[in-house]
Amino acid sequence: MGCDGGSIPMREDMVRVKKTAGPPSTQEKLNDLAIRWSTCSLSAEPLRVPIVADMLGNLFNKEALFAAALSKSLPEAFSHIRSLKRVRVCDA
Repeated sequence: MGCDGGSIPMREDMVRVKKTAGPPSTQEKLNDLAIRWSTCSLSAEPLRVPIVADMLGNLFNKEALFAAALSKSLPEAFSHIRSLKRVRVCDA
């Protein structure tokens, strides 16, 4: 059984470890990608032409990004967009 000095018990032997959820399934990954590719990262609205993309691959509605940039209300997650030169228009 151990604990007699002849063996060194590990934490898993002494404590019941709660099982964590496994990695996300392939279908969940595909759903996440479909949502990311069809909605604006800033306003969460469906993408409309013209569409712009930043260097990290985030897609935006051009109107929503310009409005947020002009009012200087870009969220912290998009602080890497310091000017509108950092985004490119995506061709359909």
